[in-house]
Amino acid sequence: MSRLLPTFSQARRRAFLAALAECGVVQTACARTGVNRATVYRWRETDAAFAAQFDEASAQAADHIEAEARRRAVDGVDRPVFYRGEQCGTVREYSDNLLALLLKAKKPEYRDSSRLELSGRVALGEMSDEAILAEIKQILEAPESRPIMLPD
Repeated sequence: MSRLLPTFSQARRRAFLAALAECGVVQTACARTGVNRATVYRWRETDAAFAAQFDEASAQAADHIEAEARRRAVDGVDRPVFYRGEQCGTVREYSDNLLALLLKAKKPEYRDSSRLELSGRVALGEMSDEAILAEIKQILEAPESRPIMLPD
């Protein structure tokens, strides 16, 4: 009897991982295979091999999603055209938004950039490392409406 339980558990793990690779959503994969979410995360914490397989299944699902996004962006999707309630043809639509997201993912120069600029003076030579970090934390956490006065 003790040999059946590990075999059953391994089969459940394989089924879950296959479902995860297909759908990419843990909750959906759990529902499809009858495995409890908490069980999946316990397996992940206690079994390094399962954790690696979980990561691989998640990566496969992400690849499927990326391929579908590319198909919709580059190849387009046929949408039906109706006239007086009846379909009279199709029109191919492309997704500029998906194309932009794919481009940003592959080419760093197309990504949105943001910068944080801080101005002011801090007398670093006269302050301990802890005081410098506290001062920086105060600057970063301060609401914009409240000016921060730094010592000269």
